[in-house]
Amino acid sequence: MVARAGGLPIRVASKSLRSVEALRNALSFDLVAEEVGGDIDEILDNWETHARSADHFECFWFPHTDRAQIKRNTRLAPDAAHEVGPRPKWKEFLDEELVGNGAFAAALALGRAVPASIPYANRIATAALSHNRYRGTNHGVFVSPRRVRFHEMEYAVPLADGPAVVREIRSLIDRRGWRIGFPLELRTTAADDVALSTSTGRESMYIATHVPQFVEPQPIFAEIEPLLRVAGGRPHWGKMHTLGRADLAELYPRFDEFCALREQMDPQWRFGSNYLKKLFG
Repeated sequence: MVARAGGLPIRVASKSLRSVEALRNALSFDLVAEEVGGDIDEILDNWETHARSADHFECFWFPHTDRAQIKRNTRLAPDAAHEVGPRPKWKEFLDEELVGNGAFAAALALGRAVPASIPYANRIATAALSHNRYRGTNHGVFVSPRRVRFHEMEYAVPLADGPAVVREIRSLIDRRGWRIGFPLELRTTAADDVALSTSTGRESMYIATHVPQFVEPQPIFAEIEPLLRVAGGRPHWGKMHTLGRADLAELYPRFDEFCALREQMDPQWRFGSNYLKKLFG
């Protein structure tokens, strides 16, 4: 038994040990990670082919360049044999800390002092992209240390529309003359049937825009967000966006169903906040 926010008991079925073990096994897998540089136009032209070529596919495009870093991850059972071995500790430290955090932070600091240096720094970063291939646990591959603080806005748009939206953002950046030192993160997910999932009912491409913490994000995000919204984009629930309940109800077929259930379970908003009331109130 568990209780609602209002104190009325409800009955919850307990999970069997067998189902818990099945879940544990489903979440336990290794990944063979491949990281390589690529041409952003070729990547966007063939996005769906790239996305379906691996279990997990994403890329990072550096504004002011025509290059991107591609990351492909292929799942393996933890005990499965494979020719690719783990990444040496020294290489992991070089990639994740010295380059991914230390050198990146230095480039952003230079860009803050001399904005005109940002396009050059991005070109240097893309020229230095190396081809890495290694095996690791899923959490060891998926999780990276992020020492550099930033603001982020991310939307999920229909998969087929994603590349065109990225090109519109690229064109906007060029027209406005913005100097952006952070790469755009692009990734893909399968469709699902979860009521508030950003991929509910459709395959999706996620487009994430970042700016350093010391940059005011609103002027940039305010112009990029309409491009994402026109494509039917759904905002990441944990990142910056400007949508309210009326906007979200148009994007999620089961949104009103969720809101009615939330009201039934917590009519006094004991698990609510002013922000959640804006979204679901």
